[in-house]
Amino acid sequence: MSPRTEPWPIFVVTLEGDEERRAPLLAALEKAGLSYRLLFGVDGRNGLPQKWLSKIDRTQARKNMNRDMTDGEFACALSHQLIYEAVINEGLPGAVVLEDDAVWLPVFDQFMQARAYEAADLLLMDHQSGWFRNEPAQQIMDSVDGYEPFIPPLLTTGYTVSAHGARYMFENSFPLSATADWPCDVLQIKTLAAYPRIIGNNNQTGGPSHLSVDRLGFENKRAKSLWRLLSLEYWRMKRLKRQAKRLY
Repeated sequence: MSPRTEPWPIFVVTLEGDEERRAPLLAALEKAGLSYRLLFGVDGRNGLPQKWLSKIDRTQARKNMNRDMTDGEFACALSHQLIYEAVINEGLPGAVVLEDDAVWLPVFDQFMQARAYEAADLLLMDHQSGWFRNEPAQQIMDSVDGYEPFIPPLLTTGYTVSAHGARYMFENSFPLSATADWPCDVLQIKTLAAYPRIIGNNNQTGGPSHLSVDRLGFENKRAKSLWRLLSLEYWRMKRLKRQAKRLY
């Protein structure tokens, strides 16, 4: 089967010792007859391993995020870069990326059968907090449309990335100074967000997250910052948002 016709592989991003965490997703994939590859990512739960420090920039991350990024966030971002690197090195046509706590939705099976992942360089199957242009959507499969963002949504629970998208992400992200969602300007490639969702997340079901507690104190601190009110960019984006729409 040639690279153009073979189905894109499914990568499940997980950590050593997280068998129970990934079990529901793997069971759903197996029941649907979908093969997958486990990608054991960078573990930042007890600090970021020394060998990865040259790949990150904490100072620039602080400027970008208006707070310190946690080791867990850096580890998560590094883990996703391993997928982009695998796509490049193995000559894959693209990849379907699922984090191990992704929540299976029946539409995902239809999505894979329809090869709907070919609709974009970066197709977000799950997302939140994005802003989208008030323009006609692109139908990516029956009952699911793809919307073009002008402010990229958050979440890396589930997305697809083409070979072109993977190369762009890998070549434009280092040293990492932003979270996995997203370490570079994804609006420079064809990016679409699916509506309705194709994959669910634990914010909807109340499940565990490695990053939620880690981020809590930082997010609260960020929310209280008033410096953004002095930024011309803040007011420019506020004006643009009035001309846009949210999906989730």
